[in-house]
Amino acid sequence: MTMTRLLKLAGVLCLLVSLAAFAQDAPQSSVPVPPISGAGSDGPEGDRPFSALRYDSTSGTGFVSSSFLSTHVGLSYLYDSYANDSAGSPNGSLTLVHRARANDTEIDYNGGGTIHSQDSGINTQYHRLAASETFHGALWRVTLADQSSYLPNSAYGSSAFGGLSPQLIQLLELLFPNQSFIQQGGQQYMNAVILNADRSLSRKFSMHGAFVYSLMKYIDSGLIGLHAYQGSGGLTRQFGRRDSIAADYSWGLTDFTGSTSMQSNKLIVKYTHPFRNRAVLELSGGPEAVSLRSPGQPDKNRMLVDGAASFTWQTSRLDASLSYSHNSGSGSGLLQGVEMHSVTASVRHRLGRVWTVGLYDGFNNVNQLSSLLSTGTPFSYSSAHSGVSVRRNMGRTMTFNLKYDFQYQIESQRAIPDTTYRRNQVLAGFTFNLHPISL
Repeated sequence: MTMTRLLKLAGVLCLLVSLAAFAQDAPQSSVPVPPISGAGSDGPEGDRPFSALRYDSTSGTGFVSSSFLSTHVGLSYLYDSYANDSAGSPNGSLTLVHRARANDTEIDYNGGGTIHSQDSGINTQYHRLAASETFHGALWRVTLADQSSYLPNSAYGSSAFGGLSPQLIQLLELLFPNQSFIQQGGQQYMNAVILNADRSLSRKFSMHGAFVYSLMKYIDSGLIGLHAYQGSGGLTRQFGRRDSIAADYSWGLTDFTGSTSMQSNKLIVKYTHPFRNRAVLELSGGPEAVSLRSPGQPDKNRMLVDGAASFTWQTSRLDASLSYSHNSGSGSGLLQGVEMHSVTASVRHRLGRVWTVGLYDGFNNVNQLSSLLSTGTPFSYSSAHSGVSVRRNMGRTMTFNLKYDFQYQIESQRAIPDTTYRRNQVLAGFTFNLHPISL
């Protein structure tokens, strides 16, 4: 019996044991079961089920009798050392939210670009359109979401092109956790469809499941595109006042351009511990079996031990986070199957009523799982980004933003165009947040 079959069997056994446990642990009284914890944006992170989709948007299961339309427009000045040029950077967003007792609807558009002063041939633009529909009851929640985006280059770290929304960055991390390859000319189109469901089984148990289809297509750079399919499911058990432990089994298939494919089977156990609603510690880990298949070559199998740890801390004036992860990925358009190590850290501090200062830093090391594109030592590269941002509120509708961003990337084995460079970006501008319109 192969390790992959053992992993699948372990996942099934884990679910069966958990089902038997909650059947025995289910309350016999008619005490009403509360809604799924953490469905809205106000729920603490540690109170949320282990789910493929983070519910950090304006939608949630809690009923709020409001529907609104909100928008913002911004204009910034950007200097980019990679292009050795300055540019104007207009950007804007439009969000439509409708909330009801049984469902929530959200449509969000975010777009912008750069207009360079010396070379119009390097002007860029980005667009992102996302829509989601969430149906919910007292014990369950089902979300169907779709997101399409066009980016002028591979996304990693902080983007100075108008400032991509946090929801976009979150979804990119969810679908393409290997977005560490920085590519100036890698214009890309991405689309993702997510079906996610959560259900409370008792006061301490909930179950979850998700299916994700995504695609990445590079338009004019010759990089490797992909189609990816992922399914997952498992159980979350709460114990104590807020601690929880979850078991999740996932299966994934990635088809690359050129008929090469990567299949993975993963079993992850996750522990979550909140500290008085101000800090949350999350630890997760488990085995992963990865198989790389290429026409005319024998299958290349690899066993990994995935792991992740994160710590977040939030007060009325301070937001801080530190995270580490080790997992497999597609290679972000450059390689076909990689092993990744990633470290990120960020701090945001509100100074008084109008000033906010932020620091962020990230590092990724990517190693080719197998020499599919060359012989000899597998190819690897490392990427890093650091930056500082300053924001000042000017009245109720206008904000001044100042940001510096540094990106660095180096490859260790083979010289591939645009894989080794240093980049400095400075952005300063104003954002006008128009008053939401109640519908």
